[in-house]
Amino acid sequence: MINLETAIIEYRSEYYIEDILEHFLKQFSNRYKYKVWMMMRRKDGVISDYELIWEGRVRDW
Repeated sequence: MINLETAIIEYRSEYYIEDILEHFLKQFSNRYKYKVWMMMRRKDGVISDYELIWEGRVRDW
């Protein structure tokens, strides 16, 4: 998010904010599209790591 904020501040005079956001969303989804789902609770039968990551590790802090 820091990179997004920096890009908005530095390039807002050259590009529309919508174009900057679209670029960052595309980059984020390409990089993390197979990783983010693992942290979401799934009820459709897909096996995820929700219990291990959130219920186990985070709540143990």
